Order: sequence, then C-alpha cells, then structure tokens
Amino acid sequence: MLMHVPRLRLRVYILVSVIFLGLLWLLLPYDHDIVLNVRYHFNDITGTSKLDDGWTFEPAPFEIDPDDVAMVIKTGYSTQERLTAKLKAASNTANPNNIVVVGDYSTSPSSHFRCNGIEVPVHNALDWMLDKENISPQLNKTRLHYYSELTSAIEAGDRELAMSVGETHGWELDIMKASSILSSFDFALRMPISVYSVIIGYYGTFPIFDHVSGLELAFTMLPTKKWYVLLDDDTYILEPSLKILLDHLDSSVSHFLGNSVGGDKIKRFAHGGSAIVISHAALRRVFVDHPKVTSASNFESLTAGWGDALVASTLIKSGVYLEERYSHHFNGESPRITKIWPERFCSPLVSFHGLNPEHMVATGNVFKDITKPVSWIGIWDLYEERTLSSFLTEPFRAGWDHVGRVDEAVLTTHAVTTQEDCLELCVSNDDICLAWTWEEENHTCHVSPWIIVGDAAEHKVTGINTHRAMALSDQCAHPKSTSKNYD
Repeated sequence: MLMHVPRLRLRVYILVSVIFLGLLWLLLPYDHDIVLNVRYHFNDITGTSKLDDGWTFEPAPFEIDPDDVAMVIKTGYSTQERLTAKLKAASNTANPNNIVVVGDYSTSPSSHFRCNGIEVPVHNALDWMLDKENISPQLNKTRLHYYSELTSAIEAGDRELAMSVGETHGWELDIMKASSILSSFDFALRMPISVYSVIIGYYGTFPIFDHVSGLELAFTMLPTKKWYVLLDDDTYILEPSLKILLDHLDSSVSHFLGNSVGGDKIKRFAHGGSAIVISHAALRRVFVDHPKVTSASNFESLTAGWGDALVASTLIKSGVYLEERYSHHFNGESPRITKIWPERFCSPLVSFHGLNPEHMVATGNVFKDITKPVSWIGIWDLYEERTLSSFLTEPFRAGWDHVGRVDEAVLTTHAVTTQEDCLELCVSNDDICLAWTWEEENHTCHVSPWIIVGDAAEHKVTGINTHRAMALSDQCAHPKSTSKNYD
C-alpha cells in the first residue's frame, strides 16, 4: 500500500504541473517570449514550418473569386510616378472599380489617378488615423512635424518643397500609414461596398505611418473581403500564383503570410515590399476583437522603426502569427535579379519588388496574358533567351552575370586564372553550385547556390551548373514529395 503513495504523489504533481502550465499559457500575452519560443519549437518539431508543394496539384478546397481579394498598396506624395506605373500595370488584370489608393495625402476630383479610364482617388490614411485616435498634428513628435510640413507645402501649392519632404522623410510616414491600414472595420460597416482592391500607396513620403493605418482603413472600406494584400507601389503581384495559394487556405481562419525576415527566429516579420497577405479572420481579430492593440500600434507608429515589423507586432499581440511555411512564395527582388534557389524551382512565385516605373510597366506587359501560376524557374523561361540545356554545348557566356549580388552564401575564390577553372570550381562543388561568374580583371570566381536571369556585365564570364539545373527543372513537370524547411 505504501508503495503506491509515491506514484500517487507523482501523478498529482504531474497533474498540478500541467494545470499550472496551461493556466500560465492562457494568461501570458500573445507576444511573450515564452509563448513565441514554444510556438517556434513546436512548429519545428511537428514540421509545421515545412511545406511539400505537392499541394499545388491537389483540388482547391477554398477556390476564390477575384472579388474576394483586396489589394492594399501603400503610396506617398513623392512617388506619384510609381503609382501611375503601378495602376497602368494593374490595368492588365484588375478591375479599376475595385481599386482604392491610400497614402499620406489625398487627391481632389480634378487630380485623381486613372486606371482603364476610371478615376482612382488617393485617400489620406494618416489624416484618417490622426482623426480617429484624436491625435493633434501639432503634437511634439518629429514625424508629425514632417507630416504637417508636407501637408502645408501641398496646400500652399509648393510642389518642390512637398517633394523634398517626401523624398527625405517618406519612409517614416509610411510606417504611420501601415498602422491605419489595419484598423477601419467599424466605419466600413456603415458605408456601401463597391470596391474590390484597396491600394494603400507608398509615395515614399511617410512610410512608417502607412502600414497599420492603411490596413485599418482598407478593412474599414472593404470589410467583407476574404483576403487583404498589403504591398508597395513598386511591388508587382503575380495574380495566378497568388490565387492558387489562397485557393488552398480558409479565409475564415486567421492567416498571416509573407516573406519572413528578421534576425530573431521567434520574432520574424513579413517583408512589406514582398507583399503581405492577411485573411479576413485575422484582420477581424485585430480590429474588432483587439481595438486597444490597434490604437496602441497607431501611437507606436509615431516612433517605430519599421512599418512591416509594426504590422507583425500588431498581429502577434492579437494572437495572429506569421506562417513561415509559405514564406518561399514571396520575393523581394525585381525579375532579373530574383534568386532562384534549388528548393524553390517549382514553387509558385507571388511577387516582385523594387520596380521603377519603366520596369513596372514592362513587367505588367510580360505577365498580362499569363493565366496559370508562375514558378520561380518560370522567370527564366519568360526573361531568358537561352534555355538551360543550351549551356551543355555553350557553357561560357561572356558579358553577363548569372550570380548577381554576392553575399555570405556565395563561395568566392581569388587567383582563379581562367574561366575554365571557375567552371571547374562549380562542378567540384556540385552540391552547392547552381551558377558561377568569373571576373576577368581580378581573376575572382563566384560560385552561388542560386541562379538569376541576370543582365549584361562587362568583364565577366558566367555560366550555370547545367545538369543540376535541368534536373531540378524536370521535377516541376514530374513533382514528387520533397518537404523542405523554409525557415
């Protein structure tokens, strides 16, 4: 009988411990380090952070209509040329009646932008946010001073000063716009809905204000959309690729998707330029269920460092976390310098970023007639005149670069005297090499684990790991289950 006492005590101890830990979990804030660490390690152990892209070949359980998605694009006064190009590129696929632009100023009826002949006004997300939170523009905050200076210059018709303020301090106001994008649901319930996409523009004027306030305003104007896509006015969305992703996700469940960045694994955030995708359920959880979090974020935007990080912290504090398993679909580069990694060859690619007005229009023309999802290696097929197999007979390409910007992932070797030696370095490092570039003037060889379409480059000779690249590309036509960890 006595032998059972220690066992009983052990069971009681375990039960009490479980109850205590459960209560602790329920009481801790969503953004507490303990909660974030537990979530990270749980996802890592269970494989939640891993993704087998074989799902793209399965039937879509939540097939969406274009009208289910709101495009939220940030803009600013000093980048009006970018917005013009963005709307021109969007006109290839979007219904202009479904577009709303939000920035750090507003247009008048005589100065609205146009898309396919239909007016597209710019709505001032910052003014809306300041009024909603009863924040005086005269408050002693540096960003508010910049915003007042911009507003005064615009009202006085001093375009030169307004452009100067925007170009110098635009990134700061963008952060404030981000907070207002996140919080407009209550007002939206009282207004008619005739819009499909909210483009919360980034004119470069005050980006930090933009992110949350812009999402809030978008959710206010379009409260019934299933999905909200937040992007910059120099970001291009590949809509067929976005559609196949959203067709497999339930918008009635909280989802927060994007290109995961940040050094701290438990506090990563989605890169704004790569586009951020948030479900209706997630924004409702933020703006309806946690209005105090939203207000706090609006005030925080007055001093916060990064707008996209502020969006993430606002969502996390409301119990919505970034799903890194989908991070590899989002891209922060323009087409020709997009790094095509081995594990991403066949994955649908959702976005490009960093497009100047000329490149934005050109990109829209390239993709305007494409109706099927585009994979990462699909960029090569669309932009590169040489096929992968052509490198079997012509391995050297002079005056070009398929490696691009060099970082710590690139194997750089000096004193490589010939292009043949550089190619041999790639072949001898077959498991990591996808492309190589030899610098003729300083005899330096770069071996990279990715390939890019690239562009002309003087005094360089480049090539690819042809057999490996072709084998990876062949897998796109014959998919097999190969779960990858995209952390």
